Amino acid sequence: MEITRESIRTYCPMSKSRCGVIATLVNGKFGRLEPDPDHPNRGICIKGESAPELVYDPLRLKYPMRRTRPKTDEDPGWKRISWDEALDEIAARLEKLKAHYGPESVFFYRGAAGGSSSVEYEPWLIRFASVFGSPNTVSTGHICNWHKDSGSSFTYGGGIPAPDFENTACILLWGHNPNASWPTQAIRISKAVNRGARLIVIDPRPIPLSKKATFWLPVRPGSDGLLALSFLYVMLEEELFDKQFLYDWTNGNLLISTETGEPLTGATLASGLSDQFVVWDDLRDTPAFYNPETLSFHPADTRAAFHGRYRFRLTDGKEIEARPVFDLFEERIKPFSPEMTAARTGLSPELVRNAARLFAATKPACYYSYNGLEQHVNAMQTNRAVCLLYALTGNLDQPGGNVRFPKPPVNDVEGRGLLSAEQVKKRLGFAERPLGPATTGKVQAYEVYKAILTGKPYPVRGFLSFGGDIILSNGDTREGLKALQSLDLYVQTDFYETPAGRYADFLLPASTAWECWNVRSSFEQGLATSTYMQYREQVVPPQHESRPDLDIIFDLAMRMGFSEQFWSGNLESAFDYMLAPSGVTMADLKARPGGFRLPMEVQYKKYAKGGFKTRSRKVEIYSIPFQERGYDPLPGFKMPEEIFGNDLLKSYPFTLTTAKTISFCHGQHRSLPSTRSQVPEPVAELNPRDADQLGIRDGQKVRVETKVSAITVKAVLNSQLPESVVRVMHGWWQPCPELALPGYDPFSSDGANVNLIISNEIMDPITGSVPHRSYPCRVSKLE
Repeated sequence: MEITRESIRTYCPMSKSRCGVIATLVNGKFGRLEPDPDHPNRGICIKGESAPELVYDPLRLKYPMRRTRPKTDEDPGWKRISWDEALDEIAARLEKLKAHYGPESVFFYRGAAGGSSSVEYEPWLIRFASVFGSPNTVSTGHICNWHKDSGSSFTYGGGIPAPDFENTACILLWGHNPNASWPTQAIRISKAVNRGARLIVIDPRPIPLSKKATFWLPVRPGSDGLLALSFLYVMLEEELFDKQFLYDWTNGNLLISTETGEPLTGATLASGLSDQFVVWDDLRDTPAFYNPETLSFHPADTRAAFHGRYRFRLTDGKEIEARPVFDLFEERIKPFSPEMTAARTGLSPELVRNAARLFAATKPACYYSYNGLEQHVNAMQTNRAVCLLYALTGNLDQPGGNVRFPKPPVNDVEGRGLLSAEQVKKRLGFAERPLGPATTGKVQAYEVYKAILTGKPYPVRGFLSFGGDIILSNGDTREGLKALQSLDLYVQTDFYETPAGRYADFLLPASTAWECWNVRSSFEQGLATSTYMQYREQVVPPQHESRPDLDIIFDLAMRMGFSEQFWSGNLESAFDYMLAPSGVTMADLKARPGGFRLPMEVQYKKYAKGGFKTRSRKVEIYSIPFQERGYDPLPGFKMPEEIFGNDLLKSYPFTLTTAKTISFCHGQHRSLPSTRSQVPEPVAELNPRDADQLGIRDGQKVRVETKVSAITVKAVLNSQLPESVVRVMHGWWQPCPELALPGYDPFSSDGANVNLIISNEIMDPITGSVPHRSYPCRVSKLE
């Protein structure tokens, strides 16, 4: 038999990298995936290499199914139905819910965008929700990335800019293991180190890049905020910050009332300049004004003070005292010397000082943070401290620093503007955390659970999920299960019958990314990739009766009467609309299957032309929105005993943390032999000294327990893990029949679902982040 081979240039959407790859078909069957040597984002990981296994996995859903038994029944009684039956009934039931309870009664969910292809269809799913009228699009962003991508805007007016690894002299990785979550970034970092750049890694456990680092700081989970404040202490004490940047581009000179904490404005002094901030002019020893619209002072030659105490008499005769922001900031940082925080962070003061000196003094320097800084009760204030220490180095938007590289302009297709102001205010969690993820359209699962089970603030009765398992990806698994069982309509589109999907009314089989096409308008990262665009061709036809997520969304939109907003169901027309501002068409992209770079010039120090997108138009050491909402406007830190209470910490003396592996995409890929063989079973890493005290042997089954519940895993001893810390991995449920490896009950303490033992009860007051990586627990051996 003649063997035919075909190669298709494409990219892999199964991780944050979006690696440029080549798919090879052998006699029409997907055979292998390998790096594309001509792609600027070339690379591959084990998930990419396992792509053919995913496509042909016999455990995949094969056709649409409808539940025939109650959700309390162990057997859903799945009945095979046609696509027309499924989508017609789903559309009718959505219309019924909308008419009876309002569009906000239905919420929408997708798999984690950072580690799956959901990033490609998420904007269109949000568009569907917006046209339907629901403000409730649920995300795990508050767990994974919201603080770095959105919370950073409270400090410097936007999300974390891309590190310019190609031109930097020093790199700081904080709570980020790119080998597991962004492999092409790891490649770029390694190249930078090989040409002489210095590397600092902050992570409780060693990551592959720790071996290349000048300094590795194994910080205790949950104490990152303290460490960031200690970095700031060293920078201020030794004057390692960029003084010119501080003077020109921070709000460190604004005067703050010591009585109310409010910034003084022209209105405070009845000057007629109500929209301007008050500073103290050292040149004239008198108040002066700063205009954020023009980035100028009045008088123009004002020399604004950064230290001191100043008294003012108001028009009503009242006298007030005010101090510059930077003066208050220095006072805030004073208690956090490396010597004072060492017992909490677990780090020697000398190591902290040396790392801070290296990062602050090396020019240019860049940084990146990720999951490790996000999943804590102090996440927002930790983000503030890290953003400030970086901004004060003066490297922001400079060559070799963190740069906002240009991207091809595209039209927004999410359509959030289609929602009325009244509907936006109904977004779950918006009232409780008015500066949190709900402001960017991201609803947290626990808010949905509460609304389903209590009917407050209004009934939530319907759920459409495209990928992802909401109860395995969020804390309070059993609460989530009760919520799913209580819904009138739950539709799960996925590759598999997931633990959450088992309680759906409809299971719809989704095609993998290799069975459909899509478009990437930017590969992010540096200049070589940020302006690179590519059409991702379908490698093989959809298997069984599966359909691409986008096809399902557009088809359902047509049945709901959304033709005008969904280009009459024509996907290519929709993408042409999205691409229009770039001047590139779908035909252009298809004609160059390996992709191409759109010529765009990078500009540095863009803030010099209009400031930062903050209230003061400068980097906000003192967050004005925080002060207005009653939050601490300066970065701070709450100790574990303040958060959890001493009694709980005595009963649960260990700190539970989690970390990902490159082998799996959250709860997926454990059924595939090539990936499962790398990590065959769930484990708990322990320091050998802790294990010895508990009488636990390497490889022994142990029970990891919190006040909520427990899980059962195998102990693995890791001498490089801090003492009194337990590290596990989330997402365990799938079996791998080919390797005779079992699945795990996610609702039982005999299983290994870590979110079963995490409660959403304690959270960051500003953003609602939950301490998935710093939760009190205890460990015991199983005989």
